Amino acid sequence: MKGLAYAGLILLAGLLLQTAFFPAFAFFGARPDLVTLLVVLFGLLWGPRSGAALGFAGGMALDLLTGYLVGLGALSRAVVGGLAGLAGERFFSENFLVPILSVLVGTLLEQALFVLGAWIYGLSGPWNAGFLLAAAATAWYGALLAVPILPGILALTRRHGPVLEGQTRLAREE
Repeated sequence: MKGLAYAGLILLAGLLLQTAFFPAFAFFGARPDLVTLLVVLFGLLWGPRSGAALGFAGGMALDLLTGYLVGLGALSRAVVGGLAGLAGERFFSENFLVPILSVLVGTLLEQALFVLGAWIYGLSGPWNAGFLLAAAATAWYGALLAVPILPGILALTRRHGPVLEGQTRLAREE
C-alpha cells in the first residue's frame, strides 16, 4: 500500500511540475510530458496493470486540470502504461538504455493516440511536419529527463514493489 501512496505522490509532483514549471522551458514548441514519462517507467517496472492504472489516474488528473478532451489523455496514457508493462514483462533487462528508449517510444505513441482520439472526436488532427517535430521534441525531452528520474523509480520499486501485481521482475531476479 505504501508503494501506491508513493506512486501517487510522484505522479502528483510530476503533474505539478509539468503544468507549473516546465511550460517555461519549451523546446521546438514542445514541453516535457512528465506524467507519460512516469507512467512508462512505472509500467515497465511494475507491470501492465499498474502501468495502466497509474496511466489512467495521471492522465485523468491532467485532463481535469487542463479541461481539454477530458478522458482522452487518461485513455491514451492508460494504453501506453499497459503496453509499457507488457514490454517490461518480456523485454526489460538491467540495461539502462531500455527504460530511456521505452520513454521515447511511449511518449511518441501517447502523442499519436491523443491526436488520433481527437480526430475521432471530430477535431482536425495536426498530422503535419509541425506536429511530428513537436512530438519528437517532446519524446526526446522526456527521454533526457528519464535519465535522472530512473534511479529514484528503481529504488522505489526495489523497496516497495508494484502497486497491483504480486511481484516485479526485479524482485523475482534478486
